[in-house]
Amino acid sequence: MPETKPAPLPPVTEDAGLPTPPSPGRLPPPNLPPSPSTDDGASDAGTDGADTE
Repeated sequence: MPETKPAPLPPVTEDAGLPTPPSPGRLPPPNLPPSPSTDDGASDAGTDGADTE
C-alpha cells in the first residue's frame, strides 16, 4: 500500500486519480495565489476583508 501512495502522488495521480488528488491538492493551489493577492489589498485598504476570511 505504501508503494502505491508515492507512485500516484506525482502527475500520474492527477491523470488517474482526478477524484481524490485534485480535490485536496487543487483547492490550495488556486486559493493560495488569489487569497494572498486579495488579502494584501484588503488588509491595506480595510481589515474588514481580511477579518471576514
